[in-house]
Amino acid sequence: MRILALSCFLLATAINPALAKGPNAGTWSVIGEDTQKWKAKLVLKSDEPDKFAGYFIWNSTTSDKGGTEIISGSYDATTNKLSLIGRELRDAHQIAQGSYSAAVSNNGKELDGKWGGVPGVSEGIASPGFWKAKWVSPKTPPLSK
Repeated sequence: MRILALSCFLLATAINPALAKGPNAGTWSVIGEDTQKWKAKLVLKSDEPDKFAGYFIWNSTTSDKGGTEIISGSYDATTNKLSLIGRELRDAHQIAQGSYSAAVSNNGKELDGKWGGVPGVSEGIASPGFWKAKWVSPKTPPLSK
């Protein structure tokens, strides 16, 4: 009986967004794929529990494409989804602003999602893709100019 109760609790925890805490602020290691394979550093800062700002530093592992993308977004606890949108590109070489969504693990340390273009900005330019991220540090280094 105890095993059954524990199994039910673990299953409920794994699938219940109400038990999730949202993504951790800090530095993340990102991998992704569209027509290219990508690696990135993601820095997320949060002054409010459900609002985020930060940046990606993108590098293609299959070409010389890459650059920095300034992002902002929000976390929805009812769906357990993080949504981010590219606001600005810096030192960009053949990348476009993206729109990102990801499921957040219950411990707030893993993201699993997809990306596409920003409506009205890079729609039809940015290739749709998939990404995963793992939280690596609570540090939020400022973006160098």
